[in-house]
Amino acid sequence: MNNFPSTCAYAKSVTDDGPDSSSRSFYDGDDGESESNEDWEAADKAFKEHNFSLSQTTVNDEYEFHEEASADECKDANTTSESTCIYDNPLLDNELSNEWNSIAQYANSRSPQKESFVSNNTNDAKPAASNASPKKKRTGTLFDYVTKADATSNSHIRSTKRPRLSHGTGVKNPDGSVYIKGKVGKDGRWFMPNETFLSSNKAYDGMAFTLGNIDGVDGIWKAECTAIWMKAEKTFIYKAAAQIQQKWVLVKKHRNLPQPDNEGKITIPLAELSRQLKTGDDDAPNTENTPLCYEEVDNYTCSYYYERGKQVRWAPKMNSKAPLAMDLFAGAGGASLGMQQAGWNVKYKLEWNKKAAVTLRCNFKEDATIFQDDIEVFLQELKFCKDKKISIHPTTSEILHIHGSPPCQGVSSANTSGGACDNQNNKCTLTFLDAVIHFQPKLVSMENVPGLLQEKGLGILTKVMAGLLANDYQIQLCLLESSNYGDAQARKRVILLASKKGWKLPSIPAATHGNGEGMLPKRTAKDAIGSLEQIEPTETGCVHLDGKEIYDHYKAGTKLGRGHDSAYQLDPHKPANTMRKVNQVKHYRKDLNRYITARERARLQSFPDSFRFFGEQRDVFNQIGNAVPVKMAEAIGKSVMDSYRLGRNDDPV
Repeated sequence: MNNFPSTCAYAKSVTDDGPDSSSRSFYDGDDGESESNEDWEAADKAFKEHNFSLSQTTVNDEYEFHEEASADECKDANTTSESTCIYDNPLLDNELSNEWNSIAQYANSRSPQKESFVSNNTNDAKPAASNASPKKKRTGTLFDYVTKADATSNSHIRSTKRPRLSHGTGVKNPDGSVYIKGKVGKDGRWFMPNETFLSSNKAYDGMAFTLGNIDGVDGIWKAECTAIWMKAEKTFIYKAAAQIQQKWVLVKKHRNLPQPDNEGKITIPLAELSRQLKTGDDDAPNTENTPLCYEEVDNYTCSYYYERGKQVRWAPKMNSKAPLAMDLFAGAGGASLGMQQAGWNVKYKLEWNKKAAVTLRCNFKEDATIFQDDIEVFLQELKFCKDKKISIHPTTSEILHIHGSPPCQGVSSANTSGGACDNQNNKCTLTFLDAVIHFQPKLVSMENVPGLLQEKGLGILTKVMAGLLANDYQIQLCLLESSNYGDAQARKRVILLASKKGWKLPSIPAATHGNGEGMLPKRTAKDAIGSLEQIEPTETGCVHLDGKEIYDHYKAGTKLGRGHDSAYQLDPHKPANTMRKVNQVKHYRKDLNRYITARERARLQSFPDSFRFFGEQRDVFNQIGNAVPVKMAEAIGKSVMDSYRLGRNDDPV
């Protein structure tokens, strides 16, 4: 009777050699082929650490695993003597009684000259005598694990008719969990818990898997992954990974990995595993230090962070003084205004454009220091001022958060022909990193155009990210759309959030506007500028609404061009498209027959009517077009503030 053509049965038996002799017998159904000496040496080595010794008999393919069971182990197993110590295996309790007779008959048919197996359902049964074996054995509870393996073929497994797990045994740990040791095929490869392997699956290129529990389902052997590693050079930072110390990162989430099961576990087929990475090897993950964790959701959403341990610094009180922040490349102040609304005291602002700096001085008068300078000159002055102790410049200890919106023209999709200052603008992004390294703030945020994710901008972005990681920062990269946070404009921006190791990495700001449950409806163009529909723009730009003066509602520049006008026209029922610097935008009301004014542009960016802009009309348009949408900036500021209020934590134990 052959109900189990590829069954490997492991049996425990009590010999007649005395009460201290306990053995585990194995009858192999692998076409009568015996294992080589190399197989036995590999198996013996693997089993020593689990208190098993291995011996081979000369009768056909009978193997015995002699278990060195202690008295305490037998006591834990509820047995009466060392010779009858049986490990429980909860995986097979139900199946064992049902399949026992068929398994026993099959084992006897494959080895008729050996003693007969006796069902454990038979009380006080005696086995038949064996003429071939020098030892007469009697059996009690024989099988505590049965494997039915039929693994798929793979390049690293020797080609056989049925490449499969030919050895496997359940081991009960002190905590009650069951691990399985296994060997695939005849090439001597053993898979055991806590070992780490590379994968031959191209989808897992650069990944390594630390194994846990191994089990077979429907003939496919899989291992639970207790840890998944990835080479840093295969993560988002790519070639810039050479700047950081970590060669491997611990993967917590990745778009290429299979979905976890109901218990949150990820498994991988043993047939997909290739080379083993041994602890201590140069190319193996370092598990001694706190690992850098990595998550990758899509092409533009990823994070690098450390697990947090016990809190070592209590969070500040909610009513305490607003923490200090600095805004680099501040422009007209959209980011500063949004962060101020989120609770930050943006005391220091840096902007090189003279007219934009005037706008900052006029709108942020209280307790604000505006530096109108190039960022490289500013950093040089900081070193000088540090020596001279000049108090007007910020010190490294007082700045808790730095935000930056470096010039983006070099990588913007609107820049199709290049510009004279592209290289200098791109260099500013790297200089922003220099400023962060100088001040070492606890928290960092950076905003830029989606072009930073394209080929010509990706090299700059990855250098900034790797530079932050090399200085013990954690980073979160994402792509946000301003309309999801209350701006009446569908402006997409790349956002980089960072925190020092020990501080919680700021989360991606949750959308507040949209179609989701509990969300507010998105603000439309009409919501933003509808109240100005009936107010005719003036030469001075000053108009009155509800008893208040409103500026920058200029008539100049609003007249439509002659003939066909291909300018973008607002939709009253949707958020506006991105407001660039000087692009003409037609009002959604065709009867008004005009372009929108600077004030209407500012409203689409969520600037309040009280916010004044200075300079010629072109200068004002540039300031508004370059600004960070205020509501999106506020959402970013709140996310960073949430991390600050949680305080600092130590490394996990």
